[in-house]
This record gives sequence, C-alpha cells and structure tokens, in this order.
Amino acid sequence: MKKICSAPISAFTRERQNHARERPKTLLRIQAPALTQLKYRKATAKDSQLLGELNHQLIRDHHLPHYLDVSQLTRRMRKWLASDHRAVIFTLDGDMVAYALYRQTSDHVFLRQFLVVHGERRKGLGRQAFNILNTQIWPKTIKRTVECLNTNKAATSFWLNLGFRIYSLKLELSPICKKTFLQPTIIRNYSTKAPEKLIFHPIKYWRGVIGH
Repeated sequence: MKKICSAPISAFTRERQNHARERPKTLLRIQAPALTQLKYRKATAKDSQLLGELNHQLIRDHHLPHYLDVSQLTRRMRKWLASDHRAVIFTLDGDMVAYALYRQTSDHVFLRQFLVVHGERRKGLGRQAFNILNTQIWPKTIKRTVECLNTNKAATSFWLNLGFRIYSLKLELSPICKKTFLQPTIIRNYSTKAPEKLIFHPIKYWRGVIGH
C-alpha cells in the first residue's frame, strides 16, 4: 500500500496556527467595558437651587403643566429639605447624573422624585442609583413606595423591572373649566359650481377630565 504524503505546511500557515493556540482565552473578558460606579452624597439646603432646576426638568420630561417656575420650585425644595424630605445627589466621574427626593416615616419610604439627567440615560445609571438607595441608604425593614403617571409607560416598566408591583389606582377629576372649540359647518353653494366651503364657528362648552 502506498503511503500518501500530505503537502508541506507553509511557514505562514504554521505561524497562524501557533498564534491561534497561543491566543489568550480571556480576550473577550479583557475587552468587556468596566461597570461604571456611581458615587453619592446627601443634599443640603445649599443644593436647593440645583434640585429646583432638576425638578423643573423632571416636570418638562413628564409634560406636566408648569404651575411653578424654577425659583418657586427652589423655594419649595428648600422647605422640603428643612422638614421631612431628604435628597440624594448621584455623581459619575465628578459630574452630577441623577438625584432622588424621598420622605421617610417609621414604616415606609416614599420616593417622590427620581431623575437621571439627559445624556446619561439608557446606561443603567438609574438602576444603580436605586440600588444604592435600596441597599445603602434606606432601612431594609420598611416598604418602599413610588408614584408615576399612568401615561408614562417607560417609568412604569422601569419600576416594575426593579420589583415594584402595582398597589392602587389613583383617579383625578380636574376642576370644570370653560373651553372653546371650533365647530365645522358645511355651507353648500347652490348658485354656482364652486366647491363646498368649510366654516368654523366658535362654540363654548364645559368639560371635566378624569385622569388629566
């Protein structure tokens, strides 16, 4: 029986095979990005201006009516911090990226405001910030509550993914307000072949909205 000899391996092919065998198995772990670490500090009355501006941003993000401007929100924040509210400011590499405002009682803590600033979202910072609140700041033996708008599906999904469950449904009936809208009326022109005209007449009505 004849012995079949394989073709000689070139130096280039041998070098590639040796390089593949010597390649470290931890290459993917080395290239994986490191987890960002948040730092935090408890806010004081000196942070009222900053927190008022962040509160204003939170209101805009939720498309809420602007009943208070930044100066009014700052004064309200200062009163809250001087009474029964506490705030925490979260930083990353020295930059402020999130804040939380809460009220703590003997049996539960109510998270009133929670915000990750623009440009720092979708990075897992909100989850990290809440984890700090939940494990390092708040007592482990009391329940946590949070409120979010029914129309804010992203916020609802965020809190549900963190383990919260829907407990109650809050309904709101806004004050009856007088509004004006335009009622269309079609005027047919029979004397000529001109197209129909659409004329709007203002009509006033009273309206109450549930969940507004």
